[in-house]
Amino acid sequence: MMNGHASTPATTPIAIIGLGCRFPGDATSPEKFWELVSEGRGAWSEIPKDRFNAASFQHPEPSKIGSSNIWGGHFLKEDVSLFDASFFNLSAEVAASMDPQTRLQLETVFEAAEDAGITLSQLAGSQTSVFAALWVREYHDSMMRRPE
Repeated sequence: MMNGHASTPATTPIAIIGLGCRFPGDATSPEKFWELVSEGRGAWSEIPKDRFNAASFQHPEPSKIGSSNIWGGHFLKEDVSLFDASFFNLSAEVAASMDPQTRLQLETVFEAAEDAGITLSQLAGSQTSVFAALWVREYHDSMMRRPE
């Protein structure tokens, strides 16, 4: 391997047969994401007040340390507290301590399998790979913060 690239391409065929996704706005499935993109709609919105109090970080001097003048972004609209912990054999306590992104990831991976027409019993013991990603860890950081 040179420069991070394999010297010969892999010859084992792969197949992507199921998708699941969550994107900002109402794009909660591959079909809804395609609608958003093909219609040229944006998904920007103000920061949801139940997730982050942006006003508490506003300051007349934008360069003041710890301040922010950002009022919006691209946010998922769904309520992550509606997670069905028992479906994933998790206790309510364990689910409540999980990063909401991890809960969404569990749901989305299940949806990808469902989209592929694969049952959980078919997945058990199979040679199946699931590629999924999370981006930020502010939930973890907020859970580790000392209460004041």
